[in-house]
Amino acid sequence: PDATGGRREIEVPGLGKREYYLALPAGYGPDRSWPLAVSLHGAGGNGPDEFTWCWSKWRAQWSGFVACPSGIPAGAQWFPQQRDFVMAMLADLKRNFSIDDNRVALHGFSNGGNGAWYYGCSFPSLWCGMITRSGAPQNVAFMTNLMNLPCTIVHGNQDAVISGRADRQAAALLQQLGGAVVYKEMPGGHH
Repeated sequence: PDATGGRREIEVPGLGKREYYLALPAGYGPDRSWPLAVSLHGAGGNGPDEFTWCWSKWRAQWSGFVACPSGIPAGAQWFPQQRDFVMAMLADLKRNFSIDDNRVALHGFSNGGNGAWYYGCSFPSLWCGMITRSGAPQNVAFMTNLMNLPCTIVHGNQDAVISGRADRQAAALLQQLGGAVVYKEMPGGHH
């Protein structure tokens, strides 16, 4: 990537070459640690499109890195097929850039929202917070893993692609358990 960002290619054992889009923070320098947002795209998307669609308009308000991996094939689930790729991307970022391990946030939309639930529940110590939009948790048995991870869950109440029922139930369970969760259901919101 250039000084502002671009496509970055890595070799993932067993998976071959994989690509992610990386946006660098304005004024980046290795003299201090910087926050990172990992953003997982929906089915049929890719990393550069995820950045353009979700992050470019808010870029000036986020003073950190944004990493958007491109899942292969485009409609593949983020787990388990992409797990080694996501972990290799995180390792690549931490090896080559000054990332603050305590400020790595997780975001996902749709299929990426499903992925955010998976990575949040499976690897909660990697993240400082999680935002899932129009996704669904796969297994509520792992909700207790999110007790120390602030979560924001957003879903449209008219979503015909992924029902908001699972997100509502997960938010209610996390609230019952005493987790730090915000659930926002968008009236009239579609997928």
